[in-house]
Amino acid sequence: MHTKILQFMVAIGIIHTVLSSLPTTQKRQLVLCGLTVLQRHFKTGNNLLVSFSHTTYSNTQQRTLSHTSKFKNDDQVVNLMLQKTNEAARWAILVSNPDQTSLEITHEVQGKMDNYLVIVRPKGTDEETFDEVQDQFDSFPKMKSWNQRALFLIMLTETIEEPKVLAHKIFDELWKSENVLNIVLLVPTVEESLLHDNVRHTVKSMSFDLYTWFPYHSGHCASVEEVALLDQWIVTNSGGFLKEVPLFPNKIPANLHACPLRVCATEEQPFVLYKDLQQKNTSEYSGLEIEFLIITTQAMNATLVYVPQPTGTEILKRITCLTKLNFGLCDIVVATIPLDLNIMEYAEPTIPYLQTAFRWLIPCPTPVPRMERILGIFNLTVWFSLTLVLILTTIIFWCFSNRHFHFLEKHSPTYKTLSQNLSEVWAVSMAVSVPKLPVNTKLRVFFLLFVWYSFAINTVFQAFFITYLVEPGYSKQIKTFDELIQSGLMYGYLEDSEIALNFSMYYERTKIRSPRFYCSNYDDCLERLTTHGDITMAGFQYTAEYDAVKIISNYKKKKEVCFLDEDIYKTNLVMYMQIGNPLIHMANTIIRRTIEAGLVDNYWSMMKWRVRLENVANSTCGADLTDDNEYFALTLSHLKIAFIILPVGYILCSIIFIAELLHARISTRQNKRK
Repeated sequence: MHTKILQFMVAIGIIHTVLSSLPTTQKRQLVLCGLTVLQRHFKTGNNLLVSFSHTTYSNTQQRTLSHTSKFKNDDQVVNLMLQKTNEAARWAILVSNPDQTSLEITHEVQGKMDNYLVIVRPKGTDEETFDEVQDQFDSFPKMKSWNQRALFLIMLTETIEEPKVLAHKIFDELWKSENVLNIVLLVPTVEESLLHDNVRHTVKSMSFDLYTWFPYHSGHCASVEEVALLDQWIVTNSGGFLKEVPLFPNKIPANLHACPLRVCATEEQPFVLYKDLQQKNTSEYSGLEIEFLIITTQAMNATLVYVPQPTGTEILKRITCLTKLNFGLCDIVVATIPLDLNIMEYAEPTIPYLQTAFRWLIPCPTPVPRMERILGIFNLTVWFSLTLVLILTTIIFWCFSNRHFHFLEKHSPTYKTLSQNLSEVWAVSMAVSVPKLPVNTKLRVFFLLFVWYSFAINTVFQAFFITYLVEPGYSKQIKTFDELIQSGLMYGYLEDSEIALNFSMYYERTKIRSPRFYCSNYDDCLERLTTHGDITMAGFQYTAEYDAVKIISNYKKKKEVCFLDEDIYKTNLVMYMQIGNPLIHMANTIIRRTIEAGLVDNYWSMMKWRVRLENVANSTCGADLTDDNEYFALTLSHLKIAFIILPVGYILCSIIFIAELLHARISTRQNKRK
């Protein structure tokens, strides 16, 4: 009898266990709802991380069927969800159980995770449920594949008391701690409705609500103020969404509605310029990097709010700004910081917007004197050949005029003397008409050939002559490091530049054998380089150009400072934001368009010109701001060559005149003696 009773109880237990292991309609609908969200919004072929709490599989010490049943019910949702996602074969699935500390991750997905599915079993209170969600999310940043910009779906397996309150708390915490934005909370809810308008009789209906939030909407900025109910899954035989709206839309609007962006900036000319306006009790920022920042925020319609500048050394200031960014005390760091892999572990950079190179500063080539340039149109061999052609042509003209090859040939009396022939040849070479053309046939043929030759030589000469008269050009510039070594320029070094060269492991400077000296004052050394041109230095291109414009008073120089064509090393400057900041994609788009439009290049030109104007206003030398590139004014200095040749011609004419007088007097005396 006792045996039959025992067998009956065992059978009842087995039946109860089997029945309890079968998923209920609500749980099947919950899995169907979650799977539908995955299939519609999680791209095929992407990675999917499925996370669930350890308590789902907890081996409780209580052996009662009720407790065992309760845990197995939660087990059903996880198992069924894993089964369905695996059967779909659309994602590379990685399972995570944060509470199993003994489990070591031996393999991780290469790259970033694309999607996250977090399954949570609500506990006794909403606060405990929130802690459960937080515990699961705390394990994600420990993975190298952690991605704040992935799509997140949080599934609660049971109903809770206040879904909106819990959703607000979850969204707010994940936004402040990890910048998680693309997140949806799936919560089962039970609604009671009257049955046939009968107050006493109500019917309960199950639905699954999906919540999310939107920043920069409805007058709210980057803070979780409202939770939005996106859609509802109606539990019916087939089930389905009520509104069929996108659950993961683009949440960042093009207009931020003047929301503030906190900026930590450190002064570094010419990238970040700081001006303290004590009269207005405020400060003003400008510079190349600030211009990118201003253009970006204006396109977003955001308001810049500068946090107080940190103090200390230049490196300490930048570290302070990055620390503030890491703790959420600012949104953007603009501090002339390069793109660096070590910094990228704690902050996210924008695309590079400025590339500055550490280069050798050299004296700019000096203008070539016009006389020297014009004489250099032809080399010495060509000038000698031209002179020889004039002499030989004069002799040939004289020979053809004085020797008759046929008695019927006409004579050319004007070409009988050498002096007359030389005058005719010089006139033709100078493109001047001769008083009388030759009548001798052979002489006329040779004369025509010489006219063509003179026309060709004059065309080439005048083309270069006019060019060099307007712009004689500059002397040869030092282009390579070998030429710099051979130039013998002294090397003026700075402490910062030596540190930068050692850091870049650039030891080529040891090849410079010329004397080196320490630059105690950077501006004095730079002024010496640009004015005397007897030293060389190393520095960043933008900084050197700006400082040269600021301290040099020669406004008509086309270039204040020049550089070698070879770069020591290059640096890409970027802004830094918090990792996962959703504004960075919009900022990158605006920065890219700004670079393509050349807006900052124009600002750089205007910035240097403004410094020139300030120098003129403060200068006592009466500097002329006429830009030599705008137009060319012909002055007496351009006619210098003509005035040099003119006295030479007068002297030659005087010598010839005196020689003729002497020749005539000697001839007259000889005739009288005869």
